[in-house]
Amino acid sequence: MKSYSPVWLAPSLFSVALAAACGTVEVPFEPSPDGSGGSGGSGSGSGGLTSTDAGVGGGVSGGAAGASTGGQFTEDGGTGGLGGLPGVEVLLETTSRVWAVAATETDVYWTEWGTNDELDNYLFNGTLNKMGIESRTQTNVAQDLEAPMSLAITSVEAYMLLRRSRVVNSEGDRAIGRVPLVGGPVDIVASEVKWPAAPPTVVFEDYAYVGLWESSTSWKVLECASGQAPQEMAIHGGTAEGANDTYLYFSATVDDEEGLWRQPREENGEPEKVSGGGYSDIVLDGERILTTRSSGGDTYIAEIPLEGGTWANVQRIGDYAACDQLVVRGERYAARCYGSGSEGSLVTGLLGEDTDPQSFPLSDESAWAINEHYVFIAEGKALHGAALD
Repeated sequence: MKSYSPVWLAPSLFSVALAAACGTVEVPFEPSPDGSGGSGGSGSGSGGLTSTDAGVGGGVSGGAAGASTGGQFTEDGGTGGLGGLPGVEVLLETTSRVWAVAATETDVYWTEWGTNDELDNYLFNGTLNKMGIESRTQTNVAQDLEAPMSLAITSVEAYMLLRRSRVVNSEGDRAIGRVPLVGGPVDIVASEVKWPAAPPTVVFEDYAYVGLWESSTSWKVLECASGQAPQEMAIHGGTAEGANDTYLYFSATVDDEEGLWRQPREENGEPEKVSGGGYSDIVLDGERILTTRSSGGDTYIAEIPLEGGTWANVQRIGDYAACDQLVVRGERYAARCYGSGSEGSLVTGLLGEDTDPQSFPLSDESAWAINEHYVFIAEGKALHGAALD
């Protein structure tokens, strides 16, 4: 089975109080400062997707999924620089900001923040929606959501950061909620999330692994499976960044040794080192791990075997100062790349092909997703789309 993991963009540190179904597992290891990174997924196995500073990331099994990135927090966004670009069309316009986007091979999903009344009181009317990529048929998956600002998808559920959840605080606190993709009630799996952004999350098939930071020396991971109560499991160091049938992968300092590690998905499995260095923006793609790294004014895709070894550059992305938020969907890759002082561009191309990638401008508030054939970019109250070469 192919491995799959989502992109992790600017993950955050925060404290969380869990639902009553969960206990507490202390992890006596020190995570590296950049110990939560990003990952994408392989297209022919399970799928993955994510979010940035704003949110959670996840994936869809059985096909390639997308990546979602949230930008700086405002309830309304700008229109961005996509208007008039060849091949880019406005797919839909909304009444409130589109905070997060995700894509499978057949559908694109998005969250809408919700609206305020005439006295500027929030109405707790956010939504999760989907649209058929070919049919353009729109479906509401969940409504009356409490300020959804992120999105991660497994094969059967959507995970969202709800910024104004009233489960604990009537004024609205931060919580992680999940809802079936076929619709249904929201189940809160973690509440009192004290950091503005959502925890880094990895998905594999119908599992989601939500990273929970407790202190500078203590992490825990909430394992969420469809139809089951969340369970806590120890991760020896940072939080999970990738998952396959057997292992969770993470960047951390374990026993004073920094590196990329993996450990069995069984609770309290012992970690083993995959490579030195704190690589945190990784993608599990078949029998290899991918990341981006820069040298001499160029940025490359580099690989290493799943069991470890020496990193080797395998493809040049371009003359960018840096790239992150790497995603892989089938034979297609995408990343957010930066020039000198730029807000960044979404750069996408085909793995193993020496052709110029396509590029789309992004703002600090862009949310984006891809599959093998399409790109979706949200700017403010509009969702744009384009077919890829």
